[in-house]
Amino acid sequence: MLPLSQNHGSYRTSESEPSTVELQKQTEEILTQLNKQDTAMRREMAAIRDVIAIGKATDANGNVVYVGPQLKVMLENTEKNLETKIKYNALWTACFIYGGLILTVPVLYNVFFKGG
Repeated sequence: MLPLSQNHGSYRTSESEPSTVELQKQTEEILTQLNKQDTAMRREMAAIRDVIAIGKATDANGNVVYVGPQLKVMLENTEKNLETKIKYNALWTACFIYGGLILTVPVLYNVFFKGG
């Protein structure tokens, strides 16, 4: 049997072997790096899933758009604001048209039927 202090080929000697503490530190380092890589991969996979969902929605029907939760809330607020503005615009338009008719009809009546 060969003594452990001699270095033959791929055998490690007792002098070059890392200690248990060093192995534990390296193992912990490897595990932390794997955890970081796992979270990064999960984020990337979620982004890829979103892109695939957008692609499928676009392929299924040209009028379908993928809307995420944040964008949905923004679109609902915008829709409410537009509805309110359209209602006010219709109200003001009706007021101006009726007001113009109320002022114009008596003037035309006096010009054509009484004044002429």
